[in-house]
Amino acid sequence: MALMPCDTGQHRYAGPSRAAYPALVHGADSERRHLRLCQAHFLAYLDSVSPRLEQLAQEGQQSLTIDPVVCLVCGRSPQGTVQVFLTAYPYRDVREDYWGQVCDEHYGDARTLLKLAP
Repeated sequence: MALMPCDTGQHRYAGPSRAAYPALVHGADSERRHLRLCQAHFLAYLDSVSPRLEQLAQEGQQSLTIDPVVCLVCGRSPQGTVQVFLTAYPYRDVREDYWGQVCDEHYGDARTLLKLAP
């Protein structure tokens, strides 16, 4: 296995990496990033963002829904049109897709939470 830097804290780790691809989409504008994470930071990252996102069903599965949709940052009904997309690749596991929304006023906080800014 290669020795890789984790995108959280920039520490090195040996072994397989996990990947996450967060994105914020507002109209025609989008902001995306590829995160390479160690196992511990990958699990912590998903734990911090997935509770307020809807996990989308894989082909042939029933969708797991959050009803109603809540803002990723404040937990209230979203006020605005910012959408959140997250694709996660656990090591040797099935791809996980998530979707949600963010209030327009919480765009900056969502960038931080999703680690879109290096």
